[in-house]
Amino acid sequence: MNRRFMTIAGIVIIWAAAWSSGTTGLPLPTGRAAPLQLPIFIPVALSVLWWGLNGINVVRQWERRPTLFLGGTYWRTKGPGLCFIEPITVTSLYDVPVQDVVDKFTAPKVQTRNNVSLDIDGVITWCVDERYVKDAVVNVQNVRDAVLERTIAIMSDTVGTKDLDDLLHSRKLFADVVLEVVKERLGTWGVNIKSLELKGLKINDPGIEAAIAMNAKADQEGKAELTKAGYQKMVATALNEAAREYDAGGRWLKKIEMLGEISRNPSNTIVLPSEVLDALAGVAEFPKRIDEKPV
Repeated sequence: MNRRFMTIAGIVIIWAAAWSSGTTGLPLPTGRAAPLQLPIFIPVALSVLWWGLNGINVVRQWERRPTLFLGGTYWRTKGPGLCFIEPITVTSLYDVPVQDVVDKFTAPKVQTRNNVSLDIDGVITWCVDERYVKDAVVNVQNVRDAVLERTIAIMSDTVGTKDLDDLLHSRKLFADVVLEVVKERLGTWGVNIKSLELKGLKINDPGIEAAIAMNAKADQEGKAELTKAGYQKMVATALNEAAREYDAGGRWLKKIEMLGEISRNPSNTIVLPSEVLDALAGVAEFPKRIDEKPV
């Protein structure tokens, strides 16, 4: 119930009761004397007490309470905590939150500079500055809806100045540009825009989306081939350096080691040149030569 109505109604009831009891010194409605005469200060004290009780307000820590003076003029911003608002000449408005608000938004079917249609999803973090609650109440009708609508409109305008490649490769830079424009245009609403992030960019044309995916795939495959070629070059360089360190006997031993690696698979067919067979025969004769060596 309206505090003004409650206060006035309560004071009227108190003085009506005082009049009925003859406290005011006026003749009773029936014209007879009152059975009990009370001091005049009692209804006065009760009226002041009732008026004071109806003026007590409790505002939560994360909210502020704007007030209007009689006639519709903005009066003051109250809170947080326990405060007094005159209940007859001053009207309390709805409480305004000053905590951070995180809102999701979608800018549908916005056109880039090279005529690509996008759906952009984002998140904006903002709050009403407690020093400028009056601006959020007086200068805009619904500050939350207004912030979201202006953000979407600014996002659409800014996208129209960028190519698709700029948006895909510089999302953070684009979001920062939009954030600065939003701060500039919403400065008279008493809001503090803290951050703006992009959650996703959806391309509405499937053909363009497929072409971008193919381009990205080709780019990744090219990078993989370059990486593979780089490692192959490193291996070849290391093998060449190792080969220069081998003498003639070492090279033969390396060939034999390679034959052992190849022969692990029984399905492999190995064709050996005659010089390799001669070398293997020499290796086979080596233990006999050791046995025949005179002691």
